[in-house]
Amino acid sequence: MIERIFKTLEQFLGELTASVVSVLKVLARSRVGMASPPCQRPVCSLLGNGPSLNDSLQDHIGFLQQSELVAVNGFSLSAVYALLRPQNYVLLDPAFFQYKPGSSRDDVGRMLDAILTQTTWPMNLYVPWRGRNSWLVQQIRATNPQIAPVFYNYVIARGFRWLRHGLFRAGLGMPQCENVLAAALFLMLGRGFETIYLFGADHSWHEQIRLAGSNELSIRQLHFYDSTQTIVHQPVINPITKQTARMASQFLSFYRAFYSYEILKQYAVSRQVVVLNASAKSYIDAFENVVLPAAKPEVPNTDAAPIV
Repeated sequence: MIERIFKTLEQFLGELTASVVSVLKVLARSRVGMASPPCQRPVCSLLGNGPSLNDSLQDHIGFLQQSELVAVNGFSLSAVYALLRPQNYVLLDPAFFQYKPGSSRDDVGRMLDAILTQTTWPMNLYVPWRGRNSWLVQQIRATNPQIAPVFYNYVIARGFRWLRHGLFRAGLGMPQCENVLAAALFLMLGRGFETIYLFGADHSWHEQIRLAGSNELSIRQLHFYDSTQTIVHQPVINPITKQTARMASQFLSFYRAFYSYEILKQYAVSRQVVVLNASAKSYIDAFENVVLPAAKPEVPNTDAAPIV
């Protein structure tokens, strides 16, 4: 009984402290008046870049084309980018907004160049407020009027659920998003969709971890547009210490990624939005898994007159 009281008190004080800190962060860093555009269709499909997206593209391309699409990160490098013409694109990683020509991040440069040069249809590009003056945004405004930057506050809000959800609804705070797909889901939850489907949300990074004899932690980052034979394990470097990350910190990062979906599940329920995981492979267990019927192959008309 006493232990239960202490745990309840500890939880309350922890949430109270987190709530106060979140309010202070919002007051200092968030900007008001950055509303997202309303949805164009009742159903939304979020396209993660996991390898299983290849299966979904093969089996459910028709379904995807009938829903409002959201792409993330390196999707522009794929051959299907110009085919699917996603109406929305979400970026979160600071690397996209720190990039300038001549940077050592050739991979980032190729992604951004593909977005700038291949997007010939109207598309919303979601950018954190901190990236409003980035080279990418400047290039969009100078060279591609089809792309409309939509800014959002990536200010992490924690604490009491009622406070979190209030900040979420106002667009002043967000859950901690260790993965861009979580950020994309959060942004879509506020746009009025009835149902949101997840595709390519493998989140199977732990399967690609290796630990060398020198205790060097490495991981192989696989995407649906990659040739798996050419992707090798790369050391995991702590961005602050610049040293190889430890296993504990790596799994803590995984925990944060999956926990963000627990928070988003609660928020989706509060907004009466149904989120379904239709990925061919996924370790996300916060949302109901669904198996969509595969597209039926076209059957030739045997009654047609033979060609002579």
